[in-house]
Amino acid sequence: MKKKILSLLFILFLNLPLLAQDHIRKTWEGTYRHNQRLGWHYINTDSAGNILPWFRPDIGVSFDYILNCLWEFWDSIPYVFDGTKYYMVHREWPWNKDYPGIWGGKEDHGIGGDQVQMLLDSWSRLYMYTGNKKIVENMVYQADFYIHHSLSPDDHVWPYIPYPWHSEIKPGFRYDGDMIDGLDVAHVDKAGDLGYHLIRLYKITGNKWYLEIAEKIANTLAQHINEGNEDASPLPYKINTRTGEVKWPYTTNWVWTIRMYEDLVDLNFGDIDTYTGSADNLRSWLKDYALKNNKYGPFFEDISSWSDCGINAGRMVEYILLFPDKWGTTWQEDARKALDWMWNNMKNEVWKEYGVIVINEQTAYPYPGNSHTSRYAYLELLYSQMTGDWSRKLNSVRQLIWATYSVDTEGRNEYPGDPATNEIWFTDGYGDYVAHYLNAMAILPQELTSPDKDRMLGSLSVVRDIQYMEGLINYETYDSNSTEVLRLMAKPREIFVNGNMLEESNLPGNNSWVWQPLENGGVLYVVHGNGNKIKILK
Repeated sequence: MKKKILSLLFILFLNLPLLAQDHIRKTWEGTYRHNQRLGWHYINTDSAGNILPWFRPDIGVSFDYILNCLWEFWDSIPYVFDGTKYYMVHREWPWNKDYPGIWGGKEDHGIGGDQVQMLLDSWSRLYMYTGNKKIVENMVYQADFYIHHSLSPDDHVWPYIPYPWHSEIKPGFRYDGDMIDGLDVAHVDKAGDLGYHLIRLYKITGNKWYLEIAEKIANTLAQHINEGNEDASPLPYKINTRTGEVKWPYTTNWVWTIRMYEDLVDLNFGDIDTYTGSADNLRSWLKDYALKNNKYGPFFEDISSWSDCGINAGRMVEYILLFPDKWGTTWQEDARKALDWMWNNMKNEVWKEYGVIVINEQTAYPYPGNSHTSRYAYLELLYSQMTGDWSRKLNSVRQLIWATYSVDTEGRNEYPGDPATNEIWFTDGYGDYVAHYLNAMAILPQELTSPDKDRMLGSLSVVRDIQYMEGLINYETYDSNSTEVLRLMAKPREIFVNGNMLEESNLPGNNSWVWQPLENGGVLYVVHGNGNKIKILK
């Protein structure tokens, strides 16, 4: 797989304007607190009225604090019965609703359709960032529980497809269907999503069982894939796994399925020719129909009518920008077209007076979301990095700031868009949230990261192990050929790859490291092609 170097453009610092304004209370130097609340907090701004973080004026310090709060809250969520964590039974945290205790509510019999998949995505990045082994343990717990309890039986027409819903809450329960369409109905797109993240978990843990489950999922999908058309995607959105009946024929959330097939091909695991054809089929259909028609379709388990969802378009944009060589020569214009569609159809100007335009969840639910706004922010920054067009950078940074207001000091992350609900969703607040911040921080490490901690922000490979120690950082990637970006408090003395010294360079190149000094510490880029065990001496 062709690799790209992350964050090679050295970016100027963001300068927020400081102009005169009154009717608000001054707090920190150059920072003002309004009497209007957003999520859990009163809004802080600069003197021009543009939104600033609620925790500290320093963006990087605030983002680091938010990420730590989120994990600490997640780690404290209790078991409910039978050694089962609350988030394996429910989609939402109940403290802001009239639930009959944490054993479950009659209206909430399942998890988010992509909940486990999203959390595996975010947690793999959060582990890289913190080095906290408990995060990997939690990934293993969720994956193991979901595999054992959710997959459709092997005698169904569609075997090995995960269900998100369960008709009963009791010890020993199994997920057995869909919230809207009932028993035996599953989301086909979420199966490929699970397969992709199980492959990544295999790369972290070395447990081949995850790879074998991904292969079973891949084989089921490949058996049913077709060319698709403008009304039906190559794989349907929802099916009855027992009978094969198609319940919903169309969605565009196929990027993680494509990446599942590509990863299996790279690993030379399974039916390589079939997987290559399946990935090509899905990729071509996205170009020919989804992108051409701006028709992105459903994603969420709780919507019963047609809805175009920004997450579907956003995942496609990310794939285009990360893999332009696979997408083709039109990658830039295609990414821009999809981003413009998201902007034109999902933008929300409710908070425009604070210098930020945010992003709604979907056409059937036009309320701004914490995960959806942070996703869009990251994607615009990725587009900027890949094209050199930084014209949307300021709003992107403010979108990330805006989305932090949904997190309280205990790490509860409520959905901020609809004031009538304000639910704490495990998807939006955790799985589909954390990854966007870490991805954005890897693009703008100079501006979005804390100067007082050593942190890895991004890697082209999966990080299998990382240890932050006094005077030393040890880490291991799955691939020998990779690039990492880290924010460090001080310039390294020496860097070794598999025991061999890596040379410092002024420009990124294979088997070298580049140090970009900042006022406090700096940014380190490590490019290695002949080993996967890296030792950074500080």
